[in-house]
Amino acid sequence: MEFGPTLLTVLNIKDYFDTKKQINYMFETLNLKQDPNNKNVVNCDEKLKGILLGKPQVDLAELPALIKLHFPKEPK
Repeated sequence: MEFGPTLLTVLNIKDYFDTKKQINYMFETLNLKQDPNNKNVVNCDEKLKGILLGKPQVDLAELPALIKLHFPKEPK
């Protein structure tokens, strides 16, 4: 699995074996940053803004599409 450079930087991924641990950390971080008044929204800190197009808040439904941008397409 390959990742875009911005996602690698934000997740601080150094090698392949570190990848799964860091992705789990990212999702745990997203859960911790949920808006207390609306659990369907994530409040982004500066790191998250780096991978979520600079948005201060992101709806959970948007997350997969925004994160997918950081996975380069493999040629067929």
